[in-house]
Amino acid sequence: SARRRIRLARGEAFFNVAPNKERPFSVYAAGGVVTAVGTAFAVKLAEGKRLDVLVTEGVVALTAQTPESGSALVDQPVQSAVARPQLKVSAGQHAVFEDDVGHVKQANIAGLERKLMWRSGMLAYDGEPLSEVVADVSRYAPVNIEIEDEALKRVPVAGFFRVGEVDMMLEGLSAIADIEVTHVSPREIRLSKKNKG
Repeated sequence: SARRRIRLARGEAFFNVAPNKERPFSVYAAGGVVTAVGTAFAVKLAEGKRLDVLVTEGVVALTAQTPESGSALVDQPVQSAVARPQLKVSAGQHAVFEDDVGHVKQANIAGLERKLMWRSGMLAYDGEPLSEVVADVSRYAPVNIEIEDEALKRVPVAGFFRVGEVDMMLEGLSAIADIEVTHVSPREIRLSKKNKG
């Protein structure tokens, strides 16, 4: 029978997969394929090429895409990708996959809940880099936020922000991280280091 397949082009999605060993469920994102039989997990494309996978139930297999698996969404089998899993990610674990290299780590309960708060309209961070926070915020609001300084992109951010409330988020960042917010246009925002002089 047909496999269940989906491609995530951008952003983040949560899947609760009904068990069916005859029809594995696969998510294609960046260079990876996340395959599950029956489980619940979130897949996030971070900064274009990094794939984050968070498993809340069951186990998923994380593999690199191959030329065969890349075209599998049309009508070709995906056995070449599914047959050689690189990583097994279990419930309560968080995996990061980038450039065919993956790392799995245990996530505590608070960490799991925080990473999934976007489902209830909140974005929560505990030390993630500013560049990742800005990428998340930009997905939920019709604005383009540019970070001028490379070092600023790596500034860690901690806090809770409501989805879509860009001005409140920027106000908070300005207060906690010495960030200058410049509204270039209604939909263009520039972040830079505050001039201390």
